Amino acid sequence: MKEGKINIIYEQNLKICINTLRDILNEMCIAIDEPDTDIKRLNVSCQLDKLIVEYMNLKYNN
Repeated sequence: MKEGKINIIYEQNLKICINTLRDILNEMCIAIDEPDTDIKRLNVSCQLDKLIVEYMNLKYNN
């Protein structure tokens, strides 16, 4: 029972993090290009990819 609740909370936190990073990435893509913007965008994109894979693994294993 506790494990199920933990998974639900974990899934909700993953969704929040994914949506937050997606919003940040969208804002960065709209922003004026600066010298390190590409590197920052790539970093945020990689973080987002990792969270999405983690979320997919969670859903697959449940």
